[in-house]
Amino acid sequence: MGKLVELNSQGDTTTLWDPADDVSLHETDVKFKELMERGFSMVERTADEETFHRADHFDPRAEEIVAIFPMTGG
Repeated sequence: MGKLVELNSQGDTTTLWDPADDVSLHETDVKFKELMERGFSMVERTADEETFHRADHFDPRAEEIVAIFPMTGG
């Protein structure tokens, strides 16, 4: 089971996916693309990695993906 954690101004939202479930994979891929289009920075790690690295597409093998809310100034 993988998780996509969206960090935003209201806290965080988690989306879970099962690599064996096509519906959850599709829903998470759509969510990933929507967040990227909104300017979120995406980082991921797989089960065999200790650190996160930038992601530019949804990888169903990832254990965890974190979507970081874009910074705004003012």
